[in-house]
Amino acid sequence: MYKNTTSNKSPPRWATLVLRTVLPDSPVGRSVLGDLHEEYLDRADRSPIRARLWYRVTVIRLAFEYWATHPRITGKPIRRPTRRNNYMETLLYEIRFATRRLIQRPAFSLTAIAIIGLGIGANTAIFSIVNAILFRPLPYDEPETLVRVFTNGRNSDEPSAVSYQDFLSYKERTDLFRAAVVAETTILSFATDAESKAVFGEVFSSNFFSMMGLAPTIGRAFQDDEEEAGTQPVVMISHQVWDRVYGQDPNIIGRDIRLNDRAVTIIGVGPKGFSGTFVGIATDYWIPFGTSLFVEPNRAQADAERGSRGKFMYARLQPGVTIEQAERGLSVLASALATEFPLSNADRNSVTIMPANDVRLHPMIDSVLYPVAGLLMAVVGIVLLVACSNLANLLLVHASSRSKEIAIRTALGSPRWRVVAQLLTESSILGVVGGVVGLLIASLAARAIVSFQPPIPVPVTIDLSIDRSVLFFTFGLSALTGILFGMAPAIRGSRPQLIAVLKDETQTLRLNGRRFGLRNILVVSQIVMSVLLLVGAGLFVRSLRNAQHVDPGFRTEAVAMALFDVSRGPYTDQVAGKAFYERYIQRVAAIPGVSSVAMTEQLTLGLGLQTTSVHTPEMPPSSGENPPEIDFTIVSEGFFAMMDIPLLRGRAFNESDNAQAAPVAIVSETMARQFWNTLDVNGRTILLSTGANAPRVEVIGVARDIKVRTLGEDPRAFLFLPFNQNYKPMMTVLARTATDPVPVVIAMRNALTELDANVPMFEAKTITEHFAVTLFAPRMGAALITTFGTVAMLLAGIGLYGVIAVSVAQRTREVGIRVALGARQTHVVAMVMQEGFRLVVVGLVLGLAVSVLAARALSSFLIGTQTYDIITYLSVTFVLAGVAALATYIPARRAAGVDPVAALRSE
Repeated sequence: MYKNTTSNKSPPRWATLVLRTVLPDSPVGRSVLGDLHEEYLDRADRSPIRARLWYRVTVIRLAFEYWATHPRITGKPIRRPTRRNNYMETLLYEIRFATRRLIQRPAFSLTAIAIIGLGIGANTAIFSIVNAILFRPLPYDEPETLVRVFTNGRNSDEPSAVSYQDFLSYKERTDLFRAAVVAETTILSFATDAESKAVFGEVFSSNFFSMMGLAPTIGRAFQDDEEEAGTQPVVMISHQVWDRVYGQDPNIIGRDIRLNDRAVTIIGVGPKGFSGTFVGIATDYWIPFGTSLFVEPNRAQADAERGSRGKFMYARLQPGVTIEQAERGLSVLASALATEFPLSNADRNSVTIMPANDVRLHPMIDSVLYPVAGLLMAVVGIVLLVACSNLANLLLVHASSRSKEIAIRTALGSPRWRVVAQLLTESSILGVVGGVVGLLIASLAARAIVSFQPPIPVPVTIDLSIDRSVLFFTFGLSALTGILFGMAPAIRGSRPQLIAVLKDETQTLRLNGRRFGLRNILVVSQIVMSVLLLVGAGLFVRSLRNAQHVDPGFRTEAVAMALFDVSRGPYTDQVAGKAFYERYIQRVAAIPGVSSVAMTEQLTLGLGLQTTSVHTPEMPPSSGENPPEIDFTIVSEGFFAMMDIPLLRGRAFNESDNAQAAPVAIVSETMARQFWNTLDVNGRTILLSTGANAPRVEVIGVARDIKVRTLGEDPRAFLFLPFNQNYKPMMTVLARTATDPVPVVIAMRNALTELDANVPMFEAKTITEHFAVTLFAPRMGAALITTFGTVAMLLAGIGLYGVIAVSVAQRTREVGIRVALGARQTHVVAMVMQEGFRLVVVGLVLGLAVSVLAARALSSFLIGTQTYDIITYLSVTFVLAGVAALATYIPARRAAGVDPVAALRSE
């Protein structure tokens, strides 16, 4: 097997003979003998003396183990190894050997781990966010029996919340439910010694914590009698508030705090990890319905109305009752309520029941979140494919560099499956270690992404702790990456050309398409996927730019905004509330730089959304049909002039439109055309709900269309109602300024504190910050896809560089001959770059074709941008061409500097 030579590069012959004696005469034994010989050669290249010493010690150790366990010497019976033990020993051996090989090649190993870690880190970062919002199980007991109950409109499949009165009727179906509760979010005023601030809380049924199986950390939960008005006002605080504000003081139980300027008693601290029913938004103060009637007196009227639907119902199914049975039974009750209460429930004759774990925020919101999550996972999946293609190229190069070792092992009788297993073991180890690195990258990346808070007054909190799902996803992806993308290089590397390799003739092989076809395919695929991501990023960036220039229908510069609710302070009745708003508007109007002041309940293009049923006496809704739902808002006099919304017909609201006058309204031009097919609608009548007592409102004007929900929407019907006839305690005060609005925002906040410190300011901002809510989603989408697209492009450039560099190394002799025959450096550079650009052109053509088809899926996310935007496609082409030129020029320049004499001697 080995030449009889005394060269330092040959192991001692006596040691080899001993090894042949102690090792089994089998493929495994011959494979081990070949591995030891190959390891000796590697060590001999560095230090022949140390290599021979290592070889002798290894032989002596193996011989000792052989003689110490031989049955003729020990007298013990032969213990025949089981097949399972053989497999385990073989696996452990392959792992040890592969680990040693990877440690001996740190540059290759670290590069591969970095590439895998980058790809897996991007995927795990997005998955951890998606998992925390959409997939993580809710922290409740018996989740399989917990359901959510929604009401349905007659002509709509969109589930909506329930009213408190409907909930009381639904919970009586004890044949369907063991228990039922409702929850409703609220904003409360929390008074400190210095000021009052707005806090986010929830109103719960008194049995909420007991039904959900949530035990307080200290203190107690709500009691049944605290559901009714007139009981002792109590509050539970979250574990986060107990830790952050009170330093986990155990004596907090029994202490009074002031909510909405009213004293309530802390009775308990919520369990750790529970931050309310809304995923991603933490609520800190929880009160029962009895206490809510004390701190929010205006709630009593809303709770008494069946048509006031703003509460979310949870229920526990009775044993043996399925969701379908409960849905059918409750729909029968809903139909009965629609007959009994036609004014409020005529359009609510069925219900939808869903498993609680299937609803994260709201079915309608979830229906938007799932496609967005799918899009982001697809984007980072493409990044992972690019990274894995790069990994496969690295493994191909690595296997080529070991062709001599593999050829020797094959010549010594090692079976091919052992070679493939060894190479796959190496790639699997790289995948697992890369997964660990990816987990670290994902932790940092996910926290960086969620640190970009949306511009809303409520803090978004997402629990990014690593749970079982994230671990399974990460290491499952790591193992799959290592095995799947290591398979082709392992199979290719296990078939060396034995004669050529053993004669050291590999460097004379031409770079033909067959030998390097797989590498070229991998590079082309990286370019295709990079084009796909960069086109998507370009479309999002173009869409964001267009969105910033869309005309919303009103002036968007130099406006300061302040949102507060006077009923959170001492002004609970309408007369006192209106008087307070009048005093506050006078103070704001006196602020230097303010030119005009007005109010609106909700400024469009924000988070708020409210609709009302509208129909006309001439066209009442057909039997069994609901009237259309129209977006609306309430505004004060002077609103249209201040916001520069022109009236196409009629007049604006004025002082005469008060509570004693006939109800009036102003409609948008789209609403006028939709209901009457004309703009001449002054004096027409609309009804704002169904039934005999529906309020009749006279139309006094037609306003120009404005953007309502999104900047990219088509013209939408909209309705304006006057504040003096439709009082609301929570309003947004708008101040037009002649200068920078930021100082005015500060002055408006100070004016409210000076007027009454017990009224909390929910939000104070400029109108530019208000629009940032609408632009947040496209801005984040553009940033994320651009980042991932750039990473994919750089990885593709690295892959292209690697292929060209290997090509140059393999063609050193050819290049040397060309230079010796008089080829200029420019000709050599052009020859090498031409080879690289051939791959780039193929990748660009295929990538642009795929992008045109895939971009159609982005059409719903784009504003004012076509999916076939020529500027985007040309920009991506030029950018990738520039990266490709750099990636090919560096090895081409190196090839042009080859010394022809040294190149010819290398053969």
